[in-house]
Amino acid sequence: MSHVADIENVLRTIAAAAEERRPLPPELRARCGTLGTRIAEGLDAGQDVATALAGHIPEDLRAALRGPRPPLERSALLAAERLRMERIARLAWLDAIAHPIMTVCGVAIAMLVIVHYTGHGLAFPALITGLAMLVAGACAMWVAWSRHAVRLVPSLASLGYHVAQAQRFERAALVARWRLPETELLPILGSDWSNLGAVLSHPDAENHCRRLADYHATAAVRSRRHLARILAAIVYVAAGALLVSAAIEPMGALVDAMCAIGDSE
Repeated sequence: MSHVADIENVLRTIAAAAEERRPLPPELRARCGTLGTRIAEGLDAGQDVATALAGHIPEDLRAALRGPRPPLERSALLAAERLRMERIARLAWLDAIAHPIMTVCGVAIAMLVIVHYTGHGLAFPALITGLAMLVAGACAMWVAWSRHAVRLVPSLASLGYHVAQAQRFERAALVARWRLPETELLPILGSDWSNLGAVLSHPDAENHCRRLADYHATAAVRSRRHLARILAAIVYVAAGALLVSAAIEPMGALVDAMCAIGDSE
C-alpha cells in the first residue's frame, strides 16, 4: 500500500471512529499499521488530529480538520476522498506516459549500443528532428494538464480541467449530502465555495453534483486516450529519427564497403 493510500485509510478510520464517538488512538493502532501507531502516539501525547498529521497531508486539509466546524467525521472523510481522487489522477497520468517513456529509454539504449560498437557519431539532422519531436511530446503533456489551455486545444488540453472538475464536484456532492451551512463550506471547498453556492442550494444538489462529477470523470478518460494516442505518434516518429541518427553513418560505411567489394570484383 502506498503512503497516500495509508493516509486515506487513517483518515477514513478517524472519520468512522469520530462518528461513533470512539477513542481514536486504539482504532488507529488496530486498523492502520505502523503509520496509525505513530499518529496515535501523537494523539496520546496531547496533539490534536491536524497536528498529528503534520507532514502527511497538505496544509489546507489540515486546516479543515482543526474544527470545531465542520465536525471531524465529515472533514476527515472529505480529506480522504480528495486524496483518493488525486491518487487516481496520478496513476492515470503515469499510465498515459509509461509506454512513451519506456520507448524513449529503449531507443536511447539502442543508440548508445550502436555508437559504442560502430565508433561512428550521430547524424546531426536526424538527431535534431528526434529531439524536436521529444520536445513536442513534452509540450503536449504540459498542455494536457494545463487548466488554462482548454479553449485552445479542447480535445487534448481538457484533461487537467476535467480531472479538477471531477474532484471538485465529488467534494460538493458530499457537502450537499450533509446539508452543511455556509459557515462550514469555506474550510472544505476553499475557493470553489463562491462558484458552487448556487448549485448547493438546489434541492437535488447531491445527485446533480454526482452527475457532473461522473461527466467530468468520463471526459477525463476520453482526453487521456487522446493524449496517449498523440504521445504514441510523437514518440514513434522521434524514436525513428533518433535511431536513424545513430545508424545512418554505419549504414553508409557498410554500403560504401559493399560497393568497393563489387568494384574490385
